[in-house]
Amino acid sequence: MSQSTVFTQNLPTYILRLCLLLYLCAAIFSKGYHHIDEHAQLLEFAHFKLGSLPEKDLPWEYAAYMRPSFQPYIALTVEKILLLGGFSSPFLWATVLRLLSAGLSCYSLWILVRTFASQMAPSLEWLFYYVTFCLWAMVYLNVRFSSEGWAASFFTLGLCSLFQGSPPKKGVYFASGCFFGLAFLCRFHIAFACAGLFCWAWWIRKDSFRWLLLLVAGFLCVLAIGTAMDSLFYGKWVFTPWHYFQENIIEKKADGFGISPWWWYFPELFHHAYFPLNLLLPAAVLYIVLWYPTHFLTWTLIPFLAIHMWVKHKELRFLFPLMPLVPLFLLFFLHGIRDKLHASPRWLTYKRPIHYLQILGFTLCIGVNTLLLLVVCTKPAEPSLDMIEAIYQGTTEPAVFYYTGNDPFYPGYPLYLYTPTHFNRKQIPSHQVIDWKKDPEKKKWLYLPASENVHEYLPATATTQKCYPPLVHWPNLFENEGDWCVYEFLSPTLPL
Repeated sequence: MSQSTVFTQNLPTYILRLCLLLYLCAAIFSKGYHHIDEHAQLLEFAHFKLGSLPEKDLPWEYAAYMRPSFQPYIALTVEKILLLGGFSSPFLWATVLRLLSAGLSCYSLWILVRTFASQMAPSLEWLFYYVTFCLWAMVYLNVRFSSEGWAASFFTLGLCSLFQGSPPKKGVYFASGCFFGLAFLCRFHIAFACAGLFCWAWWIRKDSFRWLLLLVAGFLCVLAIGTAMDSLFYGKWVFTPWHYFQENIIEKKADGFGISPWWWYFPELFHHAYFPLNLLLPAAVLYIVLWYPTHFLTWTLIPFLAIHMWVKHKELRFLFPLMPLVPLFLLFFLHGIRDKLHASPRWLTYKRPIHYLQILGFTLCIGVNTLLLLVVCTKPAEPSLDMIEAIYQGTTEPAVFYYTGNDPFYPGYPLYLYTPTHFNRKQIPSHQVIDWKKDPEKKKWLYLPASENVHEYLPATATTQKCYPPLVHWPNLFENEGDWCVYEFLSPTLPL
């Protein structure tokens, strides 16, 4: 057996090892959150249950009883375990939760490739492994301790359960329903994808309705447990899915955060997916939906996408629970195109140039994806987290924090978890108006754009600490960011 053949056979194993390394790096270095809700409605909820945060400081969703408690309880359990071990850093807590999320997502993706790899052509199997485990967007989103990410993992496990055996055993349907129920406890919107898949299994695959009732039974069992957890969390009997529907749909509170037209997701996805994913994914979705209307991917996507297009308030993260389906869409699309080319009578004539174009295309796509992987594995999801962590660790006594512009400790919601004790934040129009002797705190922090020349105004005892950029200073690929400097100094020896 030649070395090239051995390498090809072991390529999936090499990709899995690369995957573990990528997810480990992303979980450690991709600090912070993709959206503030990850922090405010999961970590702060758990922090409140620990008795470290008053109820009045929680987001309005708590008083509306509309957020499920499943993930806050998981976060609370992890936090208590860390506290028992003598670890009180909230940043370590968040890192452990990202590692837990990475482990769950890697397991669900492993089940995904084991379930569907046999449906891929042998020449495309390595690509299926690579796209599933190493696509930059998958790595970035799967390490987040977010409702969207965990819903995606549990939905993937439920989906794969329905394809275990032909036909699946009865117990598989119940397990699939339990996984769908867990996904629902993380993100209510996933119910529309589950409903579409249920209808496909009943009407298209002709599964026994009595067996599908086992799926419903598993879903309802998990929902009942989740309702009991929510009632314990809120201190009264509540049904959070109803409260969520009442607040956001009936009373239209979600519209207060902005409304968009039905077609908003299409240009937004094109803008944020980056080349070549922003071209390949729409083409793959159209190919599957139009040419294979009875495919389970079509029946899963259409109801989920339709309800999100109907709801006026739109955010791209609302589509993230179906992110694990992206590799399936892409590979089934490439597989279909490959078969159509091979069936063409002109295939032999153009075989060589098409082969070279394939090599060029794969090289370009993998090169772009590698660059983006380096970014998401080394860059904080929230750029200010490096600075906030440095301040948190460096503030062991009462301190004052001066800032111009936006408060990094209030990105739409106060970061109570990451705010040091006895920490006074003050917004100032300019660093030149600071009265260094007026504030009683001994330690002072000054947070300013790096472009400002402040050294001539600082006390002689000021120690410059540049906390941003992080490990690697990448271009502004994800948002409009600027460099910021943090200055730390003590008051007693101020030469003023």
